[in-house]
Amino acid sequence: MENNKVRVMWAGIFLLLGIFTGIAFIAKEALNFESWLDANLVGIFWASSWSAFGIAGGLWNSRINKTEKLLQHSHYMTYFIFVWFISTMASLLALSKSHLASALVGIAVGFTGDALAGLMHNLMK
Repeated sequence: MENNKVRVMWAGIFLLLGIFTGIAFIAKEALNFESWLDANLVGIFWASSWSAFGIAGGLWNSRINKTEKLLQHSHYMTYFIFVWFISTMASLLALSKSHLASALVGIAVGFTGDALAGLMHNLMK
């Protein structure tokens, strides 16, 4: 079976985005921000990194999917940016419990974003 090139491309983009924000999280000591901004920014880097990894995993997992109407939809990629935002917010909420809980929430919400897109597309038919 042939891979869906659009999904593979966006999986790679979100993987790179996750790696970039993960590196920013690791390099937090090099950033010289005020203490309150530093703590919030580091949390955002952590949450957005794991959310991007979750979305990349979900897109890679569905790379065989050939839903042509979903691919032609003009808001397809905007949807995944929205999923990244929602997943990051959910991960930030879980960050108050622990970093592990935050990472798991980010991955789970991001990973299921693609399945939710397919469900929404089927409901809108």
